[in-house]
Amino acid sequence: MRQLLLDEVRRSVKTAFPEVGDDLIERLTLDPPRDPSHGDFSSNVAFLLKDVLRANPRQIAETLVEGLGRETSVGDVEVAGAGFINFRIRPEGICSFLEQLADARARREMLLDEALANRLGLTQIEFVSANPTGPMNVVSARAAAFGDSLVRLLRAVGADARSEFYVNDVGNQARIFGRSLRARFLQAAGRDVELEDEVYRGDDIVNLATQLERAVAARAETSADPASVTSDLEAQMRAGRTIQAIAEEWGEPDDDAPAPAEVVDAVAAELDFAALGIASMVASARESLARFGVEFDEWFRESSLHREDDSGVVPIEEAEKLLNEGGHVRRHEGAYWFRSTEFGDDKDRVIRRADGDPTYLLGDIAYHLDKARRGFRKVADIWGPDHHGYIKRLHAATVALGQPEDWLSILIVQQVNLLRDGEPVKMSKREGEIVTLDELLAEVGKDVSRFFFLMRRASAHLDFDLELAKRETMDNPVFYVQYAHARSRSIFRQPMAQELARAGGSPELSRLDAPEEIAMMRILLRYPEVVQESARALEPHRLVGYLREVAGSYHRFYTRGKQEPAFRVLGSDEGLSRARLFLVGVLADVLREGLDLLGIEAVESM
Repeated sequence: MRQLLLDEVRRSVKTAFPEVGDDLIERLTLDPPRDPSHGDFSSNVAFLLKDVLRANPRQIAETLVEGLGRETSVGDVEVAGAGFINFRIRPEGICSFLEQLADARARREMLLDEALANRLGLTQIEFVSANPTGPMNVVSARAAAFGDSLVRLLRAVGADARSEFYVNDVGNQARIFGRSLRARFLQAAGRDVELEDEVYRGDDIVNLATQLERAVAARAETSADPASVTSDLEAQMRAGRTIQAIAEEWGEPDDDAPAPAEVVDAVAAELDFAALGIASMVASARESLARFGVEFDEWFRESSLHREDDSGVVPIEEAEKLLNEGGHVRRHEGAYWFRSTEFGDDKDRVIRRADGDPTYLLGDIAYHLDKARRGFRKVADIWGPDHHGYIKRLHAATVALGQPEDWLSILIVQQVNLLRDGEPVKMSKREGEIVTLDELLAEVGKDVSRFFFLMRRASAHLDFDLELAKRETMDNPVFYVQYAHARSRSIFRQPMAQELARAGGSPELSRLDAPEEIAMMRILLRYPEVVQESARALEPHRLVGYLREVAGSYHRFYTRGKQEPAFRVLGSDEGLSRARLFLVGVLADVLREGLDLLGIEAVESM
């Protein structure tokens, strides 16, 4: 609907003011006014043109309205204030749009944004990408909800969007994790091991090591060769199994005795604990995220950047070589520095230390070079709040490697303050004080968690109120929206509704003239635009806010029906009942599909 009006405004500008360039005309927009009494859409086009035309905005607006005619194809138009142009969709226009919105195929086509899809091309959204040294926490969960919803929104408007998880399986954190698991495994086997200062001390690493020791003890009872236990573990690791799943499959040893000493020694000497532990944590993360409704197109391992690819090139060395060839690297005190200040960074950055080890930055540069070579025209990275200072250096590197300035977008997902009894829960992988995604799902569920994470702009801090999240009352926003869908769908299970459906016939939508009905229809008008706006701005919270508006309009409509029998959906007036049933059906479809774009189920009953 808005696009129809916007096209007419642009045609009017071209006709009335041919000297205005096409670039400026394409930038013109049409938005809902802040005050709904001013109409359905408003344009400040006259203010955008005043400098080019050197004329008063009010005069420009009146000229454009004269060219449009006081009645456009779908609505009425007027000049307001200092030069705003307001549009009000006529009832017949609303009804016509509602009939289109009722058709599932037409509804999907309304969401398509060809211009955006063409501009983006093949797009990658990389998100979560947490170090696999512990379970998913609530900050990672917020990033998962945000990233997954972005992918869903982009696909809904026609973009070819792919999701990716970057697995940090090399480097110092991976080494510390491996040493931690080995030390805890030896402790579980009864050995006296002095823990290093850097060893992880959380319950999760202790539990993981205990499960591993029990699995080794059980396997040792059926294997005469100590070395075969290690090879069996490695085979399970390559199969993508969690240590917990391995322990469950191999069962408990017949007694509570620790694993035989020779088996423990063989495993401790031969097993790559970092590789096994990370493989287990990645498999666990995959399972947790799947329960959260998040599936990735690609799980990319950082370790692949440090070994030869199919063409015999080591990606991390190739990235460094290209930076060198471009004159973007200098040597100082034995280390190699990327000249990131040439691209707007506040200081140059080390990419290879004096001891020869590459830094994390060089790995990230190689990873983004790989993204470019995979053909992604646009790339968006979603990072946590502690990575804000890393943005300029990575953006500088992608530009140095020849990518356009706008090729890489980096979005920051801010901290989640999870409250228990009014007190924030501290989170630290090192000390084990962490609220995991699995714990959150067990307490409040997938749908509530995702809705709460998406209610606010991702760049804003979020207070997650567990008590509110569990409350089945109208002050719980997700209950408020889901209950609107359940209420609307319940009407269609009533005998009269089923009888009207069997009888067929077209609804007389012109019969819908009550304020609550008009309000519902006007809100539904905005559905395609809200989805497109959310995709263009990469802001799912816009769709969340819209669905709350849709739910509110229905609850008000429903409440009046409870108070006034003549206002109920199904009444003695068959024609009016058919029209109201049609309206409620469209609203239910919009709620269901809108929630699905957020990865949230629209329940049928509550």
